[in-house]
Amino acid sequence: MLVKFFHRGKGGGSGPVDYLLGKDRNRENAQTLRGNPEQVKELIDGLSFARNYTSGCLSFAEKEITEHQKSALMDSFQDMLMAGLERNQYDILWVEHTDKGRVELNFLIPNIELSTNKRLQPYYDKNDRHYVNSWQQIANDTFKFKDPHDPANRRFVVTAKDLPNDRKQAISLITSSLVNEVNQGAITNRADVISKLQSYGLEISRETKSSISIKDPEGGKNIRLKGALYERNFKSSTNATTEITRAIESYQRDRNERLSRAKTTFEKAYQAKRKANSERYKPNDKQSTATPDKNNVQRVDGVSPWPDIWSKSSNVRTVHNAEIKHPVIKKVVENNVRHKSRVSTCFEAAIRAVRTAVRRSNGASKRISRANNFTNELRAKQQQPFIARRENSKRAERSHQRAQRNYTMP
Repeated sequence: MLVKFFHRGKGGGSGPVDYLLGKDRNRENAQTLRGNPEQVKELIDGLSFARNYTSGCLSFAEKEITEHQKSALMDSFQDMLMAGLERNQYDILWVEHTDKGRVELNFLIPNIELSTNKRLQPYYDKNDRHYVNSWQQIANDTFKFKDPHDPANRRFVVTAKDLPNDRKQAISLITSSLVNEVNQGAITNRADVISKLQSYGLEISRETKSSISIKDPEGGKNIRLKGALYERNFKSSTNATTEITRAIESYQRDRNERLSRAKTTFEKAYQAKRKANSERYKPNDKQSTATPDKNNVQRVDGVSPWPDIWSKSSNVRTVHNAEIKHPVIKKVVENNVRHKSRVSTCFEAAIRAVRTAVRRSNGASKRISRANNFTNELRAKQQQPFIARRENSKRAERSHQRAQRNYTMP
């Protein structure tokens, strides 16, 4: 089993719910296990956060798992991810997909805590990655699911499930040829892999840490080769099978130590997350904002989930998510409307301020114009005596010239 968190989270609830169940809620090989799709959609639509929802899936290599295992995994995952919160403090939708030839348990969580209407962030990768990985390690060991980190489960090539058959066949043929070269000792590292691909007449379009992409000879989308053989740190000796066997045995020998580290990491992170959530999301009152249905059984606060969830006795509890009735949704939507009205009020105030500034600017321009006119008038008045003296001097000079012209010698 592998836990995946999707990068999506923006926008309304139609996108994720339609993806899980189809627009007409009739997607093939999709089944709702827990939660109300329309209710979750309405909750997400009523939010205006940067990320309105959290989504992901529990992906299994197994083609089928029992209903008891599904229920226990969903219970444990919720208790792990929402440590410190009661079941009626959040909403979640679980949908099973089996269209890829294996089981996927998809989850969708509106990012809001329902008793306080505060923003809820179920998963923060920087803080929670090791926490979730430790839970995954313990769950795989408990239920004997295939561990994606076990070398025994690593394939030389991993193909995307949505590739056309001819592309899959091409990838399989390429990989089979390379594996033969590895067994013969002709390929010992990634550089040799790339060189061999180029010798096949294939053009390398991109290299990443875990894959190599080649250009489609027919001009289509690039073909991505992913797996142990194409990883950057791939190294092989003359006998690759011996190395793989040695790695598998080493991984299995370290099982107890690895499991002990995972449990220690989990317990420490669980207590920290439980404390943080309990302090941040203190209910406004003692009454729950949700109305549990007849199947809902509340978890006892302060009890670690592991003894109950992973118990192999027949008394393993079955917990169903409380259905949050429409008054809570209306409350969220009303708060969202008030938030939007506050935003509108702020915009209106900003517009008024800009208009006032423009009016003041126009008034200042008029005052500056009047001041310039006054300055020009004052300067003109100051220059008048000088102009008058110059005119008088010119007049006197003309009179003198006329007098000289009219003067006759005696």
